[in-house]
Amino acid sequence: MAEEHSSSTKVFTTALRELYKAAGSPPYKAVVKRAQVQQPAISMSTTSLSDWLAGKHVPAKPETAKFLVRYLRSEAARRNRSFRVASDERWEEMREAALRERNEGRQSGRPPKRRDRDEFPDRQDTDDDSETPQPVFATVEEYVTERFIPMYRRILGSEFRWCPRWWEHAEAISRLTAIWHSWEVKRLEPGTGIPEWYRDYLDPQLPILMGPNGPFAMCNEYEHKEISQARLVPAPDGYWDPS
Repeated sequence: MAEEHSSSTKVFTTALRELYKAAGSPPYKAVVKRAQVQQPAISMSTTSLSDWLAGKHVPAKPETAKFLVRYLRSEAARRNRSFRVASDERWEEMREAALRERNEGRQSGRPPKRRDRDEFPDRQDTDDDSETPQPVFATVEEYVTERFIPMYRRILGSEFRWCPRWWEHAEAISRLTAIWHSWEVKRLEPGTGIPEWYRDYLDPQLPILMGPNGPFAMCNEYEHKEISQARLVPAPDGYWDPS
């Protein structure tokens, strides 16, 4: 039978679980998504978050723990303005003590006790300690709806155009997908990642995507109008045969 968690680990895990509940137990995916849009991005997965709350692991990086605590603390304060929580310094002390304790347990060959998986049903039963970054958005529509349109606002009319049914424009889908995919990659690069993304990806695309001669040329923000396809004449039989 595995031994009980030692005191420092129990203190950290219990405090984190209480803070998570005070924050309204937000969905794991919502917490991870918020972490991944930070600058620089915070590496976190739903599995790692669930494992921390279950007491299976302790955040290895101080910046990850600091983000998590601050996010949950702000959500808890929003729900209850009188809510009080330990300082960042105290949280870091608890995290370091718990991490040190677990590392000492590993060196001695003592396995940590796992909590009942039913207590945290979203947790995946895995011993993988890695925190591989996951995409923030699952689809291009999610990216457009939750980030592109709210973030990159323009006065629509002459210089910039938009179509509410953007997904009926094949070129727009292709360009927006390229913008999204490149953002998912560049956001993970600290320091210059996002500036380079603006320079090399977004800024060259916007004048074409939303320009008066782009895919939305016939549309306005209330109405969709399809641009007719250019006429094609098939080449004569044998035209492409080698001479």
